[in-house]
Amino acid sequence: MKYSKIFTSIIFLLLIVITDYSFAGDKKVAKIGIGFRGAYWNMNNGDFSIRVRENNGFSEINIGGLGGSLYFFSRVSEQMFVDFSLGAVASVEERSFDFRADHVKSNVITPILFGLRMNLLSIDSQSALEPYISGGVGAYILSDVNAHYIDSFDEEVTVNSITKAGAYAGGGLNFMFSKGFGMNYDVRYHWIDFQTEEYNSGFEFSIGFLFMWGTYKN
Repeated sequence: MKYSKIFTSIIFLLLIVITDYSFAGDKKVAKIGIGFRGAYWNMNNGDFSIRVRENNGFSEINIGGLGGSLYFFSRVSEQMFVDFSLGAVASVEERSFDFRADHVKSNVITPILFGLRMNLLSIDSQSALEPYISGGVGAYILSDVNAHYIDSFDEEVTVNSITKAGAYAGGGLNFMFSKGFGMNYDVRYHWIDFQTEEYNSGFEFSIGFLFMWGTYKN
């Protein structure tokens, strides 16, 4: 798939540019941090797509599986962190008829997750590349939003939401530019309702930045 090749290429470029990074002999490690990621989620078992189609007064726009998340983490040992994340991802379909009536359908997933992340390399490695594995559980709020607009005085909006428990597992890589700032690449699989057959279960690919501060004391 195109999107997986793009993310894989980014990781290999980082490996080529630098494979080991020393922080001037400073073995102190930060304790807590915050990060944000842009994400693509393979929701509804569909391919990533942004499609625009127009024909004789009819237009259609489809955007699938895009979103992001904000996450907080705290070091509990030299290699182990606890994570909390709040995200949202959506697929949107918009249709216009005769340039007057619009119909917008959105499928939104809002995951609220708690988990553990374990770095695979010791802090003694002094490497800028920090591969890790992660896993956790949480709540997934699934919302379907349908809006139909005829004109500025006539519109109908319906919202249906349900919350399901679930879990995730995955891994990723932090590329640290300094002790307190870096880039993050993350891949995880979500089991919504703890089932692979659930309509929205699937892989999430994300990339973003993280900030860390404080000093961990063993």
